[in-house]
Amino acid sequence: MQLFTCQMSKWRQLKDRNIELIDTTVKSGHSVWSPTWDMVMRVKSGVISDEAYTAAYVGMMRYSYLHYPDEWNRLLYAEGPVAIACYCSSTPGTFCHRHLLKDILEKICLSRGIPFEYYGEFI
Repeated sequence: MQLFTCQMSKWRQLKDRNIELIDTTVKSGHSVWSPTWDMVMRVKSGVISDEAYTAAYVGMMRYSYLHYPDEWNRLLYAEGPVAIACYCSSTPGTFCHRHLLKDILEKICLSRGIPFEYYGEFI
């Protein structure tokens, strides 16, 4: 798996470079990888911590992985590079679910013996 993370605003640049965009936003993305509106609004307003959000998101991804194996396998075995994208900031160190998803994908690849290359944040 060849993976980037990026902001949704980079979609034209990704398309020009033949990098598949995976929209992980609750607004326009596939629910297999997106958080809920409630989670997003609660973490943005400070009602829940990054740690609580992480626990909830990881739990959602475990459920998703078990119930949507075809979508996960299509992503894990993509033939070319893919970029998981959302609307959050691209500032290094900024908390965002796309980075949580990157870590999850890396762990799955390692457990399955799938080569994994992370190319960083697409800027």
